[in-house]
Amino acid sequence: MKKPFLLFLLIATLTGFAQIPNGYYNAANGKTGDELKMALHNIIKGHTRVDYGDLWDAFWSTDNKGNGVVWDMYSDVPSGTPPYTYSLGEDQCGNYDSEGDCYNREHSWPQSWFNSQTIPSCDLHHIFPTDGWVNMKRGNNPFGEVQSASWTSQNGSKLGNCKSSLGYSGTVFEPIDAYKGDFARALMYMSVRYYSEDSNWGSSDMTNKSELLPWAIAMLMNWNEQDPVSQKEIDRNNAIYTDYQHNRNPFVDHPEYARMIWDENWQPPTTYNIAIASCEHGEVCSDVATATEGQTVNLTAEPDNGYEFGSWNVYKTGAPSVTVTVNNNSFVMPAYNVTVSATFVASSGGNTGNGDYVKVTSAPSDWSGEYLIVCEAQNVAFNGTVESNWGRCSSVIINENTIESNAITDSYKVTISSSNSGYTFLFPDGKFMNWTTEKNFSEGTTAVVYLISFSNDSVNISYGNCHLQYNHNNGSGGLRSYKTNQTPIQLYKKTEPQTDTQSVTLEAGWNWWAPTVATSVEALQTALGDNLQPIQSQNGTPTGSLVAGQMYKIQTTTACAFTLSGTPFTNASVTITNGINWFGCIGTESLLLINLNISPATGDKLVSQDGGFAIYNGNNWSGTLTTLQPGKGYVYYSTASQQKTLVF
Repeated sequence: MKKPFLLFLLIATLTGFAQIPNGYYNAANGKTGDELKMALHNIIKGHTRVDYGDLWDAFWSTDNKGNGVVWDMYSDVPSGTPPYTYSLGEDQCGNYDSEGDCYNREHSWPQSWFNSQTIPSCDLHHIFPTDGWVNMKRGNNPFGEVQSASWTSQNGSKLGNCKSSLGYSGTVFEPIDAYKGDFARALMYMSVRYYSEDSNWGSSDMTNKSELLPWAIAMLMNWNEQDPVSQKEIDRNNAIYTDYQHNRNPFVDHPEYARMIWDENWQPPTTYNIAIASCEHGEVCSDVATATEGQTVNLTAEPDNGYEFGSWNVYKTGAPSVTVTVNNNSFVMPAYNVTVSATFVASSGGNTGNGDYVKVTSAPSDWSGEYLIVCEAQNVAFNGTVESNWGRCSSVIINENTIESNAITDSYKVTISSSNSGYTFLFPDGKFMNWTTEKNFSEGTTAVVYLISFSNDSVNISYGNCHLQYNHNNGSGGLRSYKTNQTPIQLYKKTEPQTDTQSVTLEAGWNWWAPTVATSVEALQTALGDNLQPIQSQNGTPTGSLVAGQMYKIQTTTACAFTLSGTPFTNASVTITNGINWFGCIGTESLLLINLNISPATGDKLVSQDGGFAIYNGNNWSGTLTTLQPGKGYVYYSTASQQKTLVF
């Protein structure tokens, strides 16, 4: 499914989530305690203030559970049916007499704690839409863990005496476990955002101005870890940053900051496990981690399709690079207790491609498969012809360490087998490579065992003191064994195409749907059976293969779910013309509109089937639609007369 890739890794902090602007937290690197707290304060202070009355509209972007339903953490039942729900813009309080009457604006850090100061009163990072009655029951009581409940909401939130083990015995409000981390990170944000700006603040049983009391921060750090950051929080953080306040909650982006600030006993772990998100060959991907001298860094690909990692060049600004060796996908961090950068190339050691040939940079764990012997400097590969002590070569097109398989005939393909003492090379004609002397290249029925090693971006295939290399020889050369230096060669391995699956859930009636794997109308008809009514593309009734990046409208008689299989779509381009354009989102992860690869014009609109919308105002997308979901279809209304291209 994925090809080997070149990846850039910024080693900066332990945990990072997508959409954090490059360099946003650079000023916090290498800091702990109050120093880190002040650094984060300086990063997120001075945000754009949202008017209090505009919070209702902001909830469309920040707390929309879908279809305009309020994401109310005081009534929601994750993985279950809530006792009641509210519609955004329709069920605002007002008066209320019981649960389920209306929703209002809950200040998780109550206004009385900061004397209703104007800026924190409107800070979206701690204000959530919640049931008015439950909000009233909570009042300005601290969050906590209840020993004995005096009142319990319909979703299980509690009011009662605090557990004595926490170090506080007063009345507390306890949200359900699924949202404890959300509230913990909101309160931590408030403590840091208004650090040193709290001279007019009051105090409470949980706080002293903007400082969280010891019993409270100890509990909140545990909640932060017991209820990890969810996609809901990531999307909310991105929406507040992009559309409203233009600052972020650092504890959503980096929950490890909590203990780095408030836990006096915090020490960086001795081992880091870094799951690298697999990307296409030649792409630059990124991830983040904190690693210091002597720490072991373990590398895995996610999904793990057999990536094997080679050497790393680790460096810091103004210092020479240091090469570290990766053994069994791990390495020990050198003497740089600072932010560093690293690059590496993953070899073709697994079933990681789409059928093309990719460059091998370290010995694969499994040598099975087909190989090409290549000279990159001359853009040629051994073509299977052996004559006059030369291995003849033909031109190939090498693009970002990849050779397309459709350009390779069977005569080029070499099989390599390992033995206890080395490796043998079998050519397509059934004969083995069997040269043993200088300036020779030969084949025969006897297998000669060679040594293979990798260094300096090339492969060394040797017998004794002779090495297989390329010699141009006035245009009629090729491969030959030499004792002296000639042009280095490389190995390329054929990757096996993989099949991915797409889980499809359709409602009865019309569905705006998009394929994320290569499939066909016939496969869709087979999966749906009698449930399928019309299927339409923007150009009419589709036939044959379905197109990446296109939306299809599917009508079904009943709700249904099924799975499609095929090669995953990794890229697509959609031509956008003036007026209405259907398109579909591919890939496996949601896509924020700020990352949509298109040049929008002022007034361009996006619409989803559930009524979500976004309008481009000349600088940003704004509206209720902030994220595109894989497998979903959308409509793009273009105001520009000239056509443009949407690229995935």
